[in-house]
Amino acid sequence: MIDTVHNTHLVKAHELIDFIGNATDLESLVLLFGRAYGYIESLRDTKILPHAAFANMEKQARANFETINTRLAANARRPDLVAPSWRAKE
Repeated sequence: MIDTVHNTHLVKAHELIDFIGNATDLESLVLLFGRAYGYIESLRDTKILPHAAFANMEKQARANFETINTRLAANARRPDLVAPSWRAKE
């Protein structure tokens, strides 16, 4: 039973790390990162996940987070126009 729980946590951690790379807003980005990191930490605390694997998963989660955070923050400063403005015709 314990192996099934840990395997589930491992799968969910990997899924959430992938989902971080597809986040569309800052709120879901932070939520996904927190959940993924929680699963990674639980695997590390139970010593099921070797240190190298833990470090790799953590690095991947942080890299995905930084990439999407940079993209979302850049879009927040310069949002795309939803509709053309009146000045676009000039």
